[in-house]
Amino acid sequence: MQKNLMLLWIMLIIYAALHLIFFSMSSIHIVDLMFMNEDPMIFMMFNFLGIFPFAFLLFTIKYQVVLKTKHKIGLGLGFVSGAFSLYPTLTYLSYNNKAKKTNLTTYGSVVSMIMVVVLLFYGLFFGSFSNYFYHFLNDSLVQIMTIDFIFLYILSIHLMHKKTKKWYFTFIPLVGFLFNIYE
Repeated sequence: MQKNLMLLWIMLIIYAALHLIFFSMSSIHIVDLMFMNEDPMIFMMFNFLGIFPFAFLLFTIKYQVVLKTKHKIGLGLGFVSGAFSLYPTLTYLSYNNKAKKTNLTTYGSVVSMIMVVVLLFYGLFFGSFSNYFYHFLNDSLVQIMTIDFIFLYILSIHLMHKKTKKWYFTFIPLVGFLFNIYE
């Protein structure tokens, strides 16, 4: 599985680089996303990509991962670059098999789950799937964000499959991963 993820990660990097070089389409402005001036579904996806690195940070705390400087840099860059830096950081860490539940992991995962549910409600009920699909086809940022989210989702399943008996909850994107961190 790890070789397959490595291959997917390399394909993600090549796709993003080639897409941005040769097919760079009009892009949504990041400022519009931050001030909620874009479609709610695009805003939801953008924020999910900010919650994922926080969830992975909680994962490293719960499983008592000893982080070297390069791992800390990789996790920090995950808030900006997503799967581009999170995959190599998280895949080659040594994990403690015994989980340690702390207040930070408990409260952090609960607050994050609430944020995910609120964003999901906002995106699905106030957003337009056809508008999102249009931007997916015509906007480099939305296309790469969506592919990045799918990759991080697969990575979360892979990480939880190794760690918990209830890893199948992780099939619920983001909420399942956070639930397993909470538990």
